[in-house]
Amino acid sequence: MKKGFSLVELLVSIITISVIIAAFAPIMTKKLRENRLSLTQGKILSYQSKVFTQDDSWEVPARVRRIKVTSIAGGGAGGGASFGDKTITSNENWVVPAGVTKIRVYMIGGGGGGANGTKGTPATAGTPATPGTDATSGTKYGSLPSLSNVTGDLLEAGTFNFTNITPPDSYKAPALASGCSGSWTQISTGASYNPGQRIAAFPTNASITVSKVTACGGGGGGTGALINKNGCAGGSGGYKKDEAVSFSGNAGNIVIKIAEGGYSGGKDALNKAQGGAGQSAGSNGGEGSKSGSLHVHSQGGGGGGSSAILNPTGVVMLEVPGGGGGGRAEVGSGSSAKGGEGGSGGGPNPGLGGKGATGTTSCTASAGKGGTGSAAGTNGQVLVSSCTATLSAKANGGNGGGGEGGAGGNGKLGGVIANSIFTANNCSGGNQNEPGKPGAMRVTYSVAALANAL
Repeated sequence: MKKGFSLVELLVSIITISVIIAAFAPIMTKKLRENRLSLTQGKILSYQSKVFTQDDSWEVPARVRRIKVTSIAGGGAGGGASFGDKTITSNENWVVPAGVTKIRVYMIGGGGGGANGTKGTPATAGTPATPGTDATSGTKYGSLPSLSNVTGDLLEAGTFNFTNITPPDSYKAPALASGCSGSWTQISTGASYNPGQRIAAFPTNASITVSKVTACGGGGGGTGALINKNGCAGGSGGYKKDEAVSFSGNAGNIVIKIAEGGYSGGKDALNKAQGGAGQSAGSNGGEGSKSGSLHVHSQGGGGGGSSAILNPTGVVMLEVPGGGGGGRAEVGSGSSAKGGEGGSGGGPNPGLGGKGATGTTSCTASAGKGGTGSAAGTNGQVLVSSCTATLSAKANGGNGGGGEGGAGGNGKLGGVIANSIFTANNCSGGNQNEPGKPGAMRVTYSVAALANAL
């Protein structure tokens, strides 16, 4: 049987070892206190303990043989307690709910305001306004609306620009800007307009696009006639309907010329029958001639002028001719006389004047022929072809011819255009002893919106 330690021997050995270790304890403690460990960045770590809560570098001191590291991981998050939230946008008292022990406050300040934008000048939108007239002074600007394919008429003789065409009812002042009261002022004219009121005239800088034109020239003038006999009336002006044109420009730079009718022939040599004015003026009525003392009716009627529309550079985009004047009546009674011929109309393809009647020394009279052109006038009529014991020979001159698209004088009446959009007060030739009627024009156009017009 193998021998081992007895229990008594084992206990004695343990006690002996313990006494030896206890005897060395003071020596070991002193040694540890005299030797400390130094971390980088000036950190001092004694042998007792050091807690690291973030990444760091550490240089192991000399003579250190063993390092004990204890790592402690973060525990799981506990369940959050929630009560609610409260948004406060102005001063007020707020009672913390019961059971709430912790409050988190978020404070949000207002952002800085943006800089003021600049207002365009009335003439040029988009550029800075003159100081004192921009938004800082409280002045507000309004725009005029756009128009599409509307029409406007000019019915009186003269030279105009597009601002003389009356705008439609839809061309009106807008509602007042927020915070404003009273009325608008049109910058180009100084006129005042209430919101919704029609603007009386286009500004000169309104952008106009013309697409279609209907127009007529002036009628030829009638002249002195033998009553109750045909002849001596003027032809109508020419007529063009829905002619396509295409150009644009400011209202102040588009020119429109409406023709005058020809003047009526006078009753004596001092009263000249002038042609009507227009883009191209009508010719004056012709002078009569005589031999002897009798010379009652001498000049023919004047021709009507032409109507036209011109673009901003002065190019004629459309011209419509005038009608011819009527020829004069004459009397033959022992003297030779010839009535004046009517003047021709102005413009391309005008009506020509009627021929004057003639009287002879042999006491005969002949009627004048009607004027030619696109629409010829009818011939004059003889009242007395030869003298009798109680009557002189008498005859009327021919009627004037009509311009292209118009009508010649017919019978006692001036030429009248059939199916015209204008009334007989425009375009028509003059009746016997009456002047011709003025031309006319209808324009189809569009208008661009105009900023800062009010």
